[in-house]
Amino acid sequence: DDQLLIVATLAAADALNPKVGQRAMTPDGMIYRRVSSTGIILGTTVVTLGGFRPSMKWTAEADQPVVAARDAGARLGFNVWDSTGDNSLSDDELMNVNQQWVDVNGDGIPDDYADVTAAAQITIDPLTPFDIQANSSGETTSALPQSRTVKVRKGGVLLTSGVSFSQNSVSAGLTIAVGASSGVIDLTAAPVAGVIIIDAVYAGVTYQAAVLVNRTKAAAITGGGAGSTQFIDDEWTNISTTTFVQVTDTDAKVQSNASGELRYSGSASYNGAGTAVIKAQYSLDGITWSDFAAEVSGLPAIEGGEPEPGYVAIAAATKTGLSVSTDYFVRLLAKRSADSGTLSWFGAGFTIKQP
Repeated sequence: DDQLLIVATLAAADALNPKVGQRAMTPDGMIYRRVSSTGIILGTTVVTLGGFRPSMKWTAEADQPVVAARDAGARLGFNVWDSTGDNSLSDDELMNVNQQWVDVNGDGIPDDYADVTAAAQITIDPLTPFDIQANSSGETTSALPQSRTVKVRKGGVLLTSGVSFSQNSVSAGLTIAVGASSGVIDLTAAPVAGVIIIDAVYAGVTYQAAVLVNRTKAAAITGGGAGSTQFIDDEWTNISTTTFVQVTDTDAKVQSNASGELRYSGSASYNGAGTAVIKAQYSLDGITWSDFAAEVSGLPAIEGGEPEPGYVAIAAATKTGLSVSTDYFVRLLAKRSADSGTLSWFGAGFTIKQP
């Protein structure tokens, strides 16, 4: 017919110089392309050219392998984007195997082949910063070592095995030790502030946890001499006893005002285990002491894997009935109510002044 005649004529004319990729168009607009020797293919029908040298195969351009692969790839891409289609290519679409998600492999691949469900997500609990205190001379007053624990979870469930921990980086000056299987970070020296970064490896994938080391230097003691109108002490001595001991500067004095009054207050946070109890006192001779008010118990501190600082405060109040314009010794006492070990203060402040 006409289609065969046109293609056959083109094939015969170029039989001596065939070229893969030559194109021919039939009257109905179909385009054919040479792909190989030994005959003509129209659609799925093979026609031999009698009397002519073997020519190259012709196929409808829509059936060309490159076109079929292009169309199949476009469909696969759309289905992946749509997330609802059949995400596979069959053998007749020029692929060697059906390409399914289960064919993904290799070292360090995500769990369950990129499982994005909530149950497969790996998270690390935020770490409470280390709060290290120093006196006005820069000497560390917080009790060391202090510890934090890196906790890795899968789908919100704490992983108790299969995770290894190691030090990634530590700011110069800080000294730490890391439990390879426990994830416990022991801070043993902190003369400076900085950052600690820990690597946690699970199922071949490395995750990172960071914890800050804050360092606060106390202000210098002010006042406290004869005739002073105020005394401020931000450097409290750490305690480890269940009986009251003086934690502020010795021999501090403040003069009462013309009405025989002194105003007092004090507060601090602390690390350790147990509850701090504090009280303020005054004395004319530094030997016989009287309480400004009743002792105050704080909120307990918790130490261990999830440490929580404690807090204690004496609300600001005014003591009346004192001798007018007279120097008084003043001090702050503290003890722990229970447990053992040391309570280390930070953010402390004790003030006695004229109203």
